[in-house]
Amino acid sequence: LDENTSNLLLLTLRYVKQRMEVSTRYCIVCDKPHPIQLLKPVVCSDDLCNFQFTNMGLGINVENEILRSPQACDLVIMMTTAASFSAKHFEPFPSVETSVTNAQGKVVKMSFDRSKPREVGEILQKCPSIHKMTDFTKKGILREELENIHPLLYKLLRWII
Repeated sequence: LDENTSNLLLLTLRYVKQRMEVSTRYCIVCDKPHPIQLLKPVVCSDDLCNFQFTNMGLGINVENEILRSPQACDLVIMMTTAASFSAKHFEPFPSVETSVTNAQGKVVKMSFDRSKPREVGEILQKCPSIHKMTDFTKKGILREELENIHPLLYKLLRWII
């Protein structure tokens, strides 16, 4: 064995460097390749990956992204809204889910129906302006405000951004 293949630390560093260079081509959870290269690392459309991304805190922080680049956030929200009304271009589909208590006191699961992508756009149209979301973020109330508008809105934005 030569020194380039026998040094475990060197091999690990090379692998990490190579993976970072192509990280936008693969799911950040399961490492499956995406059909297209994206702008930033995201999860694939697999339900388990989406669950881990939205419910276990993997991925980005919506509040930081809104404060750091509000115009980019606004753009991707508008693009997702437009894509949801044109069903043929809406892939990957958000498998975002949450539980809410209804008027009768029962806990009900809410999620999007893959056969109705317009639902995503209709919820995004209720989204406050990026300026209001920036203000909510600075006050530390973004999540509560978005969940008051619709229980899935915050998780949807987290999936988009």
